[in-house]
Amino acid sequence: MTDINTDKENSEETQNSENQQESKVFEYFETVDKSIKPRIEEELKILYELCKIDEDLKDIDDEKGDLPERINEQKNALEKYWEELDAKTAELAKLKDEEGGLRKTIKKCEDKIAKYDEQKYNAKSNKEYDTIMKSIDTQYETIEKGEKRLKDLSEIEEILSNEIEELRSTSDEISNDLNSNENSLKELDEKYSQEELELKNKKENLMVRLEDHIRNLYERINKTMKGSAVAVVRRGNCSGCYNSIPPQREIEIRSAAKLYTCQSCGRILVDEKLIS
Repeated sequence: MTDINTDKENSEETQNSENQQESKVFEYFETVDKSIKPRIEEELKILYELCKIDEDLKDIDDEKGDLPERINEQKNALEKYWEELDAKTAELAKLKDEEGGLRKTIKKCEDKIAKYDEQKYNAKSNKEYDTIMKSIDTQYETIEKGEKRLKDLSEIEEILSNEIEELRSTSDEISNDLNSNENSLKELDEKYSQEELELKNKKENLMVRLEDHIRNLYERINKTMKGSAVAVVRRGNCSGCYNSIPPQREIEIRSAAKLYTCQSCGRILVDEKLIS
């Protein structure tokens, strides 16, 4: 009987010892979890605040619409038009110079012909007469070639002049639209500049409070989903893509032990109770 009681006491002591050890283990993990959880919760709250700021910044960008892009496109288009306009204007000037040179050459040939016409009547021999007539024929050939080239130049110059006029007209239209868009954007910038500055400062102050890997994760997702990098888990669904979250994953998200992203859209997930 004594042995039985002794065994029972030893068994109880062993069980108590195991319970104490198990209690210490649970206490350890509970302590670790409590030390980690506030930090993760803080990170999640910061991420949610960042998302709201980026949503506001996106709203401002939406107010500006595609004005910045259109302005850049118009500036690039104007630059190309001006380059083409300069090239064609230079080409036209070169043709005009050639035209001027040809007209001078033709005038000289005409003067020489008039001179040779007088000389041929004073020729003292057939040979001298033939030489003078040959010189006259040469001048006429030069004039004929020159006039043919002048005709070609006239056609080319007309085409170039029309192209230049069209380029100038189009450039003026783009320039007027550009000025109008720049004025509109300037007004919007002035309207939202203070708010935008405050939001960016607030965002910067929040960003520095995040650990590097979390900040990088947020920036990467926000680059793809501007102003919508964080989604709230509501009634088992992601508020970003409305796909359902598995129950086990929802429990893990609620525990705020680590960061989780939506398996469908990739947004960072935050439990609704955390931000309520």
